[in-house]
Amino acid sequence: YTHTEQRYPVVYFLPGFGSDPHGKNSYFSAQALAAAMSRGEIMEMIVVEPNGANLLHGSFYVNSPVTGNWEDFIVQDVVGYIDEHYRTIAGRDGRGIAGFSMGGFAAINLAMRHPDLFAAAYGLSPALFAPDARTAERIIEFFTAQIRNKNTRKAYAKATDDFAAWC
Repeated sequence: YTHTEQRYPVVYFLPGFGSDPHGKNSYFSAQALAAAMSRGEIMEMIVVEPNGANLLHGSFYVNSPVTGNWEDFIVQDVVGYIDEHYRTIAGRDGRGIAGFSMGGFAAINLAMRHPDLFAAAYGLSPALFAPDARTAERIIEFFTAQIRNKNTRKAYAKATDDFAAWC
């Protein structure tokens, strides 16, 4: 990175509920990723793992009047900061989003809500949290509406189909 002017794609990896707030994870090894990149097994990329923990142990990366605007934080602040301060491929085709559990939900949700930002999405064991039956019904209704939306469905299908090829 320091010896070239090359621009790199970015994968935003969103950790799960209750993840270590200091960024230590058990999802992947930065050393293993770097080694695979240096051997040419995977393309060189920047991997960003934003902290989604809050006082309730997890934000689900959604905007909330109680815990803050986590969706805005990711899609505006984090993406904007990374594009401004690092040599990224600054645009949809240079960004992927993935996550585990809470982060898997968020990766799919954010990719569907912001298809202009992410070319690829991957949710590992995406989790949903619903404190009661009515909320669960509303979540299902929301995702059903998103799936029925032709533009969202098309963008989501393309994003998920392209993720493996993109990486």
